[in-house]
Amino acid sequence: VSTSLWREMVHSRGEVFASAFCLRALDRPQFWMVRAGPPSQEGASVTEPWNGTRSELRAIFEKGEGFIQDPSSWRLCSKVVEEVRQRGLPHRVVDLCASPGGKSAALAWAGMQVVATDFKAKRLERLHETARAVGRGRVSVRPWEEIWQAAPLGMGGATQQKGSAVWPGVIW
Repeated sequence: VSTSLWREMVHSRGEVFASAFCLRALDRPQFWMVRAGPPSQEGASVTEPWNGTRSELRAIFEKGEGFIQDPSSWRLCSKVVEEVRQRGLPHRVVDLCASPGGKSAALAWAGMQVVATDFKAKRLERLHETARAVGRGRVSVRPWEEIWQAAPLGMGGATQQKGSAVWPGVIW
């Protein structure tokens, strides 16, 4: 863990949590559960490693109360949201190769509007399932071809306009 990440975890969650997080990250438990935060607050929290049954997990997922995600993926999503907010960019994200949809869901839980895509039909089915269960109405699943057909050529110009690029049919 980098020094800056360590300091941030100690500051926000305490040294006991930071130590436990680092130790658990070394032996990579099979599942980590992301659960919804308080209804009045955007976002969620990564809980302890998930040791329940698959049927318990399925019930939590289907009720839209949580999903499985690796802590490093949750951290990445948190950093993306932080960057978007600090720069004052629109809260819109295109998630490419998004199946099974955990990062799309994490971004949606943090208040982002997400267009998620993948290139195989089975992966799109999985994305649809995740969007319905835990997308909170903020994840739109689109076919891969639709995203790339709408993408502007010469991305440099589009991305240098403070995130204001509009891809017809993809981002409104």
